[in-house]
Amino acid sequence: MVVVALVVTGIAVTVTLANYLMWTSQSTRFNITIESGQLSAELFRFEVSVADRFLADSQTTQAEVELRYQILLNRLEIIRNSETFAALTQTPDGAREYAAAVATIRGVEPRLADLGDAATARAVLGELLPLNGRILRLASSAQTVLTDNISRKQENLGRVIVGVSAIVVVLVLIGLALIGFVLRLNRRSDRDARHDALTGVLNRHGFNVALASQPPGGACAIVLLDVDHFKDINDRFGHDAGDVFLIQFAARLAGVVEGAQLVARLGGDEFAIVFMGSHAGRQAEACCERIAQALAAPFDVGDAHLMATASMGIAFKQEGQLDDAGALMKSADIALYAAKGAGRARHLVFDPAMRERALREQKLRQGLAEAEKRAEFHLRFQPIVDIDSGRTVGFEALLRWTHAELGHVSPGDFIPIAERSGQIVSIGRWVIEEAFRDAATWPDDVFISINLSARQFADTTLGTFVERALTRFAIRPERVIFEITESVLLHNDAAGIIARFRRLGVQVALDDFGTGFASLSYLRRFELDKIKIDQSFMQTGHSDPRNAVVVRSICRLAEELELEIIAEGVETAEHLAFVRSIGCRLVQGFYFSRPLLAQDCASRWQAAPVA
Repeated sequence: MVVVALVVTGIAVTVTLANYLMWTSQSTRFNITIESGQLSAELFRFEVSVADRFLADSQTTQAEVELRYQILLNRLEIIRNSETFAALTQTPDGAREYAAAVATIRGVEPRLADLGDAATARAVLGELLPLNGRILRLASSAQTVLTDNISRKQENLGRVIVGVSAIVVVLVLIGLALIGFVLRLNRRSDRDARHDALTGVLNRHGFNVALASQPPGGACAIVLLDVDHFKDINDRFGHDAGDVFLIQFAARLAGVVEGAQLVARLGGDEFAIVFMGSHAGRQAEACCERIAQALAAPFDVGDAHLMATASMGIAFKQEGQLDDAGALMKSADIALYAAKGAGRARHLVFDPAMRERALREQKLRQGLAEAEKRAEFHLRFQPIVDIDSGRTVGFEALLRWTHAELGHVSPGDFIPIAERSGQIVSIGRWVIEEAFRDAATWPDDVFISINLSARQFADTTLGTFVERALTRFAIRPERVIFEITESVLLHNDAAGIIARFRRLGVQVALDDFGTGFASLSYLRRFELDKIKIDQSFMQTGHSDPRNAVVVRSICRLAEELELEIIAEGVETAEHLAFVRSIGCRLVQGFYFSRPLLAQDCASRWQAAPVA
């Protein structure tokens, strides 16, 4: 609008200037006519004053004649310095004739005092009278020349006005094009500000704006979705591969969200889908089922074929409910969190009980931050027995927490919270130091086994910390076993960290072996010392022939790879008999002992060997 206003102002100024120039030209034309007429009139008055002196009863004096003459000369001087003179000189012989007329008039001056003589007066009048017609002719010719000049100037002015108008029109068009460009740029900037650059769907800002603009009071369902273990994809294949995966994931998502009002990527691997209308809840659940089916096929990311699942939380409100979008989003987020806690790769619909569990988890998370300072943590030790000798040869350190208000909190409740919040790093260091402190009081041939999480492996100073702790508590590295799971091995530098532990002399055991999807490949890729058979095999191995075959195969494989096996979950005599039958030497479980306090561990190696 500013550009248009300036252009319009320019047109107005141009037209005004043109009118002014035309008025000036016309004024010049009128000035010449007036000045020429005044010269002729003054000449006539001088002639009359000269002749009047010889009439009867004449009152004209010599002074009046001289005054008229001076006025006539003054008029000549005015014309000499005006545009009239320039116009006169442009006529044929105009300059010469005008100069002759001026010479004739100035020639009277020497005889001015003798004009009282009749003969002199007649001679002067005889010279001046012809000048009247000559001056008028010259003025007429000058007027013609000036008129022609004005006409040419007006023609030139017209062409200038046309040119200026054309320029103004071009400027107007350019201005309009510029305005259009700015508007398109603003629209594009607005779109970019509201859409995710990677996937093309709405981003968090665009989603919030669009969600806030939905009519209030209507039925609505929100689906929040996270890709399970997406961080592992970034860690193993790099962030570029992660971006390629997200692009393919969003494309699959777009193909199964028919009926959705909004689809957005809120950040990282988190997406949101919104349905409106009376069937929004059913649409949301059906959409989640379609998403699970769409993820069944692998994703081709470079040379890798990745399998992926998603956890989804649904929250909806019925027609007329007053829940705002923010509250609905929080409920969907709680449902998503519950889906992750239930094992991932599923969708759950929000119910109020989930909110209570989420509040409890928040309380646990806050409590974890103070638990170490309040001395609420303690360790218990699960004996590991050599069934050939019956001796206790080691202990697995198990973390326990007694909350000031909630009492005993199961590790299955607080360990996952600590891992998600990152608190497991500081808690894990406390466990290592406390376990080393207790192990330092044991016989030198009794080892200590400590669990490490994936978050601890991401701590680049872990190796240095362990090395200093070994020195501080004077523990032989060979007495230490770190137990890790498959999730740890997904870390980019897992091989390097494991190699550093082994250089220190610390042993590494793969925990929960047989429950994952790639355990055999891990045995080939990583330098391990022991594997722990998951207790699920113990529960059914003695009664299920197929499980027995699997466990025996694991034992034979470990023997070939020179890996020692520890069997977990031995709780009955039948379990122990099964372990003996497959040739496994090291075992642990309730059959031998429940986890012990540190001060009770000495009873294990002081007691008689277990039969």
